[in-house]
Amino acid sequence: MIPKFRAWLKREKKMVDVKKLTFVEGKVRCVFYRTGTEDHDSDILSSACYEGVTFKLMQSTGVLDDNGVEIYEGDVIIPDGGGASLVHWKDGAFQVGYYGDIPYVLADYKSITVIGNIYENPELLQEV
Repeated sequence: MIPKFRAWLKREKKMVDVKKLTFVEGKVRCVFYRTGTEDHDSDILSSACYEGVTFKLMQSTGVLDDNGVEIYEGDVIIPDGGGASLVHWKDGAFQVGYYGDIPYVLADYKSITVIGNIYENPELLQEV
């Protein structure tokens, strides 16, 4: 699987699909994304620079939910038989909750529905 990313642009309050990353001293410095719409994709790439200041980078899990929506870090999902859970990367896996001290990983579920993400829908944090 080729890693795929999206970024939340903090100033613009907008989620974008990342087309290119630049690194400085081993850290992501800039994300580049297309400025066009789905109907007319521009060849011009816009950028947001300085990780942690202007954007939040999220990696795709490589998993689609029941509706064909790609699941990323920061998404809030409803897994089969469970309540709302936040997708996050920890201990080498995309985790979505706990049963006592035991973490559940995304692959543990057969049925998953994405209900939003914590950046475009911050109110979902209260449900998690």
